[in-house]
Amino acid sequence: MLVLAYAGCCVAANALYSHTAFPNTSVLGMDMSGLSAQEAEQRWTEQGSALLDGMTIRLTRDGQEIGSTTLSDLGVTVLPVYVSKAAGCDVQDRGWGNDVTAFLRGGWRFIESWFRAVDVTPQLDVDEAKLTAACEQLSDTVGCTVTDGGYRLAEGEGLYITKPQDGEKLDAAALRAELAQRFESRDLSAAARSVECVFAAHTAAPMDVQALHDEIAGTMAAAICDKSTGKPTQSRVGVQFDVETVQKQLDAAQPGEEFLADAQVQFPPAATEELEQAMFRDVIGTCTTTCAGPWGRRQNIKLASAAINGRIYNPGEEFWYNATVGQRTEARGFQPAAAYSGGKTVTSIGGGICQVSSTLYYSALMADLQIVLRYAHLFDPGYMPVTGCDATVSWGGPDFAFPQQHQLPHQDHHQLQRRDQPADHHPAGHQDRRPLCGDDQPVPLLLRAQDGLSGVRVRGPRHHRGGAVRPQRLRRPDLPQRLRRRRYAPPQHQGGVQRL
Repeated sequence: MLVLAYAGCCVAANALYSHTAFPNTSVLGMDMSGLSAQEAEQRWTEQGSALLDGMTIRLTRDGQEIGSTTLSDLGVTVLPVYVSKAAGCDVQDRGWGNDVTAFLRGGWRFIESWFRAVDVTPQLDVDEAKLTAACEQLSDTVGCTVTDGGYRLAEGEGLYITKPQDGEKLDAAALRAELAQRFESRDLSAAARSVECVFAAHTAAPMDVQALHDEIAGTMAAAICDKSTGKPTQSRVGVQFDVETVQKQLDAAQPGEEFLADAQVQFPPAATEELEQAMFRDVIGTCTTTCAGPWGRRQNIKLASAAINGRIYNPGEEFWYNATVGQRTEARGFQPAAAYSGGKTVTSIGGGICQVSSTLYYSALMADLQIVLRYAHLFDPGYMPVTGCDATVSWGGPDFAFPQQHQLPHQDHHQLQRRDQPADHHPAGHQDRRPLCGDDQPVPLLLRAQDGLSGVRVRGPRHHRGGAVRPQRLRRPDLPQRLRRRRYAPPQHQGGVQRL
């Protein structure tokens, strides 16, 4: 009877489970009961990474846990096909020998599954470099009593130096060898997931004050925009200290102690990484005017815009219109067009370029920039959104200028289309209005004109030198507060042709 019963179990096992895992079968704790190879692999694909992330290896010393890590952190991965083979989802993967042996063992495994669960470990793939790096990191953090000599620079505080202290560290090489052996043997039982660590004496990295001075001493260098590449330059923290004085502080400190060195430390207003994120990001001022008139006038505006477009201004630099656009001559392509001279309309080479300076001036006002020099027309040019907010220019006569007093580098972009002349100024690339850097961080400024002329939105103008608008009260709600409160009078100046 027993033989017949066993034979029946063998037949049932081979009929029911020749292509699925037996009941009560799991792989690294994940249930695979009754799953086909495809189903087991799919389950592992969906849940395997989380399982490896949660499976920990305990690190102990004298039987007491001192730390832990996970299989994922140690570089262990398992392919889905390894899981289906380990679970025995197909009779051919079970390695039970010839057909007769496999038939008989199948019956025994079927009976066994009724009474106890079987958990198996699949083949493990190990990233050797990741395993080594993980063991070295554990050596530096778990139970380590070594303090290496070092330093750090703290903004607003100064230079901190740590005096070295010898101690003991976990033996990273021994830990790696032990873990590699267990992974190779697929031993991940509960007992095997606890590793007794070996510790060894270790000498701390020294602190050489003279070498530190040679490495970090120097003057502060703020990051600015390299105009040839459009990229930030490398910033540098300024550090100055007397080697002998700091050496005495080091000698007096306790091993492992961190102390504030007697040093002068100056951080740059903007580091390279900060500038790289903030540069040319925000539109800080904008103005749009309509470009009309004959072809020659539009050509002059196009040439003046092109001369300004893409100009970059780092903090402390100034924009001067005449110097930037240059002398307006026929040889450079400027055309005869209407201009003001002596209160009359005349024809002059470069007529019309005052619309560029006026549009830029208005957007500078919107950006609240300080104006260094500006003159108003004696007549209303008719193209500005607010009467009196114009800026006349002439070669050898009136000019228009403003400084890059904002902490962002500045760049000009100007394009010309047939009608609208918008003006933007960018202290950093796209038109995201959210500020990235504080007002005390120097970043380049960018003048951009799209479909025409552009301006800037930075902190500024506190006052005007030179000319201003006609005597009238300005009530536009979008103007800076100071323009809505004060009256201005145009300057008295002579000479030069005011090019409309």
